Amino acid sequence: MKQEQSDTQKTISEYEEKNRQEDKKSFKPFIIIMVICFVVGIGAGKTTHIIEDNLEAIRAAVEQAEVVLAYVLPSIFLFINIAEFALVLGIVKRQEKRLKEWDGEDEEILDDIERKLDFPLNVTNAVQILGLFLFAACIHIDISVELPKLHENIIFWVIIIDLMASLIICTMFQKRMVNLVKVMNPEKNGSIFDVDFNKKWEESCDEAQKMVMYRSSYKAFRVSNMMCCLLWVIGIVTDFAFHTGLFPIAIVLLIWLVQLLVYSKESTRLERGGK
Repeated sequence: MKQEQSDTQKTISEYEEKNRQEDKKSFKPFIIIMVICFVVGIGAGKTTHIIEDNLEAIRAAVEQAEVVLAYVLPSIFLFINIAEFALVLGIVKRQEKRLKEWDGEDEEILDDIERKLDFPLNVTNAVQILGLFLFAACIHIDISVELPKLHENIIFWVIIIDLMASLIICTMFQKRMVNLVKVMNPEKNGSIFDVDFNKKWEESCDEAQKMVMYRSSYKAFRVSNMMCCLLWVIGIVTDFAFHTGLFPIAIVLLIWLVQLLVYSKESTRLERGGK
């Protein structure tokens, strides 16, 4: 019994020494990062003082820019929609044609088609998010800038049409790409119009595909944590310089908190045998 306790204590001591060595190894890079953050923070503080000294000139320049953007942004939004439609249509049609010409034997062709669909899928996702930003920016500028009533009405409806076109283009092409993947992988389930699409799609994936999804999701989680931290710093700096208030900071921290709590809750549930 005493021998077992002695062995246990020895093992604990070895683990504690290992932890001390790891902490010692990581401590110097940690201090360097903290010093860099401190220096960057001081630089940001000095920069905000410079901005405050020229705040009136900056505000005047921003107001002039907003008048120009009130007319230009809706056109840029429309151009992005047209460019997305032309680019994604060309790629998707090409892959659909390759699938129709497939000889039914060379599996490498199917793998290549799936790889080629990654780019247009990312384009539609990115443009959809960019479109939501442009819509918000256009509405903000339309409210902030005084324009002739007729111009305001025209710009407002152009913005609405731009947003609807962006959502329709994204949904239409994502449906085509999902259905194309389902043709190549008959075991896949789920319609893009189904509110439970992601859940059904995940359930129809094999273990290897699920592992790719889980590892990708965990990396996205870690990057999101770093991004939330960065946005928190930016929120503080912009509040100090432009008096943007606590609302943007609170939104960032709320997203960060929800993400961490959901991750912690799901980890605990899965460790206890949940599904």
